[in-house]
Amino acid sequence: MSGSCSLRSDRSGVDLTRTFLPAMIERGRGGIINVFSTTGFQPVPSLAVCSASKAFVLSFSQSLWFEAKRHGVIACTLTPGPTRTEFFDVIGDGASVVGSFQAPGQVVATGPRARDRRRPPPHVVSGRRNAIAAHLAGLVPRRILVPALDRAMPPATSSDNRGSPIHP
Repeated sequence: MSGSCSLRSDRSGVDLTRTFLPAMIERGRGGIINVFSTTGFQPVPSLAVCSASKAFVLSFSQSLWFEAKRHGVIACTLTPGPTRTEFFDVIGDGASVVGSFQAPGQVVATGPRARDRRRPPPHVVSGRRNAIAAHLAGLVPRRILVPALDRAMPPATSSDNRGSPIHP
């Protein structure tokens, strides 16, 4: 699945899975690695659509992991944290980032390592700091987490296309 922040790209990932998964099941082998962001572990003001669409990818992929493994097909999610890509050129480097920036090559190397484990996990987070931040996001009450994330993000402007229904 795409790493972009749109419902359309996530729908495309589902469509691609539906296209290729039946042949993998018929062969009794194959692999699918869906990529989503650590934003899927928590709601992020100003990135509402992005964080919600990534939460969809996580839920979809974990269900797929369970269903596919009984057919010999490996399915998992690769979850990078902040990665040095053009995404941060669009939203601006002023955003405080939880975790640490990784190079795209570091993220790409994580997926096959997880897939090739004897018992592939349903998802893997790229980078130790990112894994800790993702885990902690599930422990912090939303009434504390969401305002903190709001303060960490730069204010949206009318020219931003950051994925908020309030700031389209």
